[in-house]
Amino acid sequence: MTGNSLEKNDRILLRPINDGDIYALVTARTGEDANRYTGWDCEDTQGWAEKIVSEMASKNPGDTGPSGTWYQYAIVERSSGETVGDIGVGFHIPGPQQAEIGYRILEEFQGRGIAGDAVGIMVEHLFKDHGLHRLVAHVAAPNQASSRLLQALGFRREGEMRKSFLCQGEWVDDYAYGLLAEEWRTRPGHK
Repeated sequence: MTGNSLEKNDRILLRPINDGDIYALVTARTGEDANRYTGWDCEDTQGWAEKIVSEMASKNPGDTGPSGTWYQYAIVERSSGETVGDIGVGFHIPGPQQAEIGYRILEEFQGRGIAGDAVGIMVEHLFKDHGLHRLVAHVAAPNQASSRLLQALGFRREGEMRKSFLCQGEWVDDYAYGLLAEEWRTRPGHK
C-alpha cells in the first residue's frame, strides 16, 4: 500500500502520510480547538509528526513499528490538493481480523461531510481489501458529531466507559462503537 492512494470519490482521497502533511498533522493536534474531544498531550507534536511520517514511509498497513500496528493516512481535498485531516488505523486492535479507527479534520474543514466520506472510504477499504471482520472506534461522549457520523455509517454503540477519558482536564465518558463486515455489506445503499 505504501505510496498508493485510496481514491474512492470525487471530493477526497486518502493516501499514506508524507512530509508534506506534517503541518496538517501538527495543526490538527495543536490548534486552539483541536483537542476539544481528545486527550492529546504530546509535548513535541512537531517531532511526533516527523517520526510518524518517517515510520509510515518504511512500513505497510498492518506492519508493526515503533507506533505498533497503527498506520496513518492523509485526507486530501482533491480540488485543492490540500491535506485537510488524517485517519489512523490500528490493525489487530482489539484482536485478529479487527482494527480501530480514529480521525481528525482540520477545524476550517469541519462540517462539510469530509470526515464521513473519509471514514466511509476507509471502512470499505478495510473490509474489502484487508478482509477484516470488525472495526471499532472510540468517541468522547461530548463529541456528538462524531457519534452521529459513526452511527450514520452503520456503527453500533457497543458500550460506555464512565468517566474513563481525560479530556482537557475533565473526566468524560467514552463510547465504544463497532461495525461488523456483514453489517457493512448488507446496509441499505451499499453497492
